[in-house]
Amino acid sequence: MKLKDFDFRIWLNGSYIYLDEIGFEKINQNYFLRCCGDNNEEIYEKYRFYINANIPKETYKQRTQKLEDLELELYTGFEDKNGVKIFENDIVLFIPNDSEKFLYTINYDKKRGFFFSDDCNLDDEYCEGCTEVIGNIHENKELVDFMEKEKEAFKKFHQKFENKYDENGKPVKEFYEEDTRLSIYFQQELEKLLDNELHK
Repeated sequence: MKLKDFDFRIWLNGSYIYLDEIGFEKINQNYFLRCCGDNNEEIYEKYRFYINANIPKETYKQRTQKLEDLELELYTGFEDKNGVKIFENDIVLFIPNDSEKFLYTINYDKKRGFFFSDDCNLDDEYCEGCTEVIGNIHENKELVDFMEKEKEAFKKFHQKFENKYDENGKPVKEFYEEDTRLSIYFQQELEKLLDNELHK
């Protein structure tokens, strides 16, 4: 990845805002360094990283952490169906077909890279026309709460039917009935949530 393609954003903990402007800039002054052991001179160009934060006065007074206590969120290299850049910790609406909708968070691991909260790698499963950024984990608690509620419900569901199979080694009939019921319920709850003006 070239430096010009590298992008990220910063969430300022304690102030609960994203910083307005971040980036790199070249310092015009060059300086020279003579390499040890030969007569060659190398030219080094200086760059600096800058952050501009427009924090309201009242918000600044209420801050509980220092400017250094910030959270850097990397750009995934992908854009959603509206051309919006997708960053780490974004919440995306994934619509694979006409009858299903899912919410995922975008996670990052140094060794693994970017992946959806359902554990699928972004590089393997990303679909530009099916994905839309609708929030992030910091500013959209209602979306986070919904995903946590859904995750916990399906966790209990799988625990309930663990090791319950019929004579053919397949999950019992009740497994499929409960799975369908839960799926329909959360699809309906998600529709209600998305009907909210903030997430249309």
